[in-house]
Amino acid sequence: MERQLIMKSILMLYLIVQFAAMNTASQWVQTSATPPGSGITDMIVFEYQSTVYLIVTTGSIPNIQSGGIRLSYNAGQSWQNSANCYIGRCLTASTTGYLYASLWYYPGQNEGIYYSSNGGSEWYSVFNFASTGNNVFSLLAFDTLVFGGTRTGILRNTSTGFGDYEYANNGIPPNSWIWDIARDSNNIVAAATSNGLFISTNQGDSWYQSTGLPSGDTVTSVSFYSVQTDYGYSEKLIAGTDDGKILTSSSQAGYAGLVVSALLGTNVKVETISRTYVSLEELSHFYIAASSRNPQEPGGGIYKSTNEGQTFTIMNNGLPQNPVASRIVRDLSDTNVVSLYAGLFNNQVNGAQVYTQSFPIGI
Repeated sequence: MERQLIMKSILMLYLIVQFAAMNTASQWVQTSATPPGSGITDMIVFEYQSTVYLIVTTGSIPNIQSGGIRLSYNAGQSWQNSANCYIGRCLTASTTGYLYASLWYYPGQNEGIYYSSNGGSEWYSVFNFASTGNNVFSLLAFDTLVFGGTRTGILRNTSTGFGDYEYANNGIPPNSWIWDIARDSNNIVAAATSNGLFISTNQGDSWYQSTGLPSGDTVTSVSFYSVQTDYGYSEKLIAGTDDGKILTSSSQAGYAGLVVSALLGTNVKVETISRTYVSLEELSHFYIAASSRNPQEPGGGIYKSTNEGQTFTIMNNGLPQNPVASRIVRDLSDTNVVSLYAGLFNNQVNGAQVYTQSFPIGI
């Protein structure tokens, strides 16, 4: 009898600990330090010389606070300014170990693409627009290729970012704004644009448009993921629009046909999609950072799906009311826990707030 009571007590204590861990994981907590800037524009987790860095780009408040690139090696407890400029717009990490960023040193230089070979501590220019009025909204780098999404199409470099950048817009309508670029495991590239979703199977030499998207919709974010089937794994695409649609497509059809799988609401702009998994059972997990098209109406924040984007639940516990969530990333460097980081764009001094939550692997 005494043994049964001891076992019951141990079991109860275990359940309490697990319940507490799950409750803690559902609560966003702001990092103890805030990177300087008006808001988070992009964010990545990058490992350099055995140290895991959280790297963000931020906007500015003219004549008051600069934007740029900020690094944290201690999960947001402190931040290092590695580049101060008018705005740091986007980031990407290459398979070759380089980092690339879009920076605008206004008014001294036009916006351009910069690279770092030392984990983000120093940045060097590799491309700048010849004239004003253009921006780099998105970046993708793998092998020797670098893609830059601009307001006039896709720039491409085939020499690890160095040398000439030329437009690779064959098949994409003129003056398409390229909001996001992603690739699958076979190096098929997808571009989220103001004129639909476009796919390239030849590294950007030509593009074809996916069907199924309502006319006039802007695709703002795109990501690829794998699902387990009876025959192994099949890759799929998930995309978000500026009016709250979540769309999916299969590699079996060449990602050519989009299907609306979920609706977040017409006031919701999907800012970014992050696939977050730590086991085969979690291959279908997604997190979405979203903002409200009309700040006076709800819809901003972090959304979670556990069924391949068919349904989403909002998870804003701990965030400000109706937050303007711009980015969400995951850190899998710790084998015991998964850490999520959400960045906000408050468009005010010190508005580049970062929130985090962690949960034990397997819980």
